[in-house]
Amino acid sequence: MKTIKQTIFIALLFLVATVNAQTTHYIQVGGNGFSKDSLLVEVNDIVEFSLNLNTANGIHYSETTSVPSGGNTWNYSFTCSSCIYSVVINVEGTYLHLDFNSGSTGVIYTQTISGIENINGAKEMDNRIFDLLGKEIKDLNTLPIGTFYIQNGVKYIKQK
Repeated sequence: MKTIKQTIFIALLFLVATVNAQTTHYIQVGGNGFSKDSLLVEVNDIVEFSLNLNTANGIHYSETTSVPSGGNTWNYSFTCSSCIYSVVINVEGTYLHLDFNSGSTGVIYTQTISGIENINGAKEMDNRIFDLLGKEIKDLNTLPIGTFYIQNGVKYIKQK
């Protein structure tokens, strides 16, 4: 009987430990921008940025340009191969970050976001659909789930 209680106790401890477990996501920054320009995470996950020496030409950055209320912000310059910067995504929402050297924008978001309000105050357009880089999308059905797109000046995340 004592062995059964110990086994149940150990299983419960393992379950509690895994419920609070964090996942670490890795993003490299270099001449081609971010290795993952769109990243789905959960609250309390860690995002680790590093410099891609194969494509880096000079100093690169990851600086937040928009975060949800109460969200962690960052501004880090990568100048060496061992330069690593980690940030904890502490609040649900959408985190936009930019590398000024490559001109690339990255998006980190949590699963619970279904739509993103008009961050930049874009004016009404027509019904055309664009990706975050401004490239027109011909068919919304070809976009993978979790992809950001812009329609009528409003940003959305494609869901099921």
